[in-house]
Amino acid sequence: MRIRTFYSPLRGIGQEDVWHDNSECPIGNSIALTDRWSGKGSTGKRCQYCLLLDSRPVVAPLGCSPDPHRPRA
Repeated sequence: MRIRTFYSPLRGIGQEDVWHDNSECPIGNSIALTDRWSGKGSTGKRCQYCLLLDSRPVVAPLGCSPDPHRPRA
């Protein structure tokens, strides 16, 4: 899920300075809330895990129709 963009001078478990914007990112979640700074910082580079998480296909739960005009099975 998208969250407000943040970065940190402390990388957590990350290998490089990047900014985060996904609540499921393991790298972003390894950074303490008190160490998160709003914005993208000076790197301008987005976390690759956040990017991958945003590119995952969204799958509807069983029994849900992806078309709101089509009745459920």
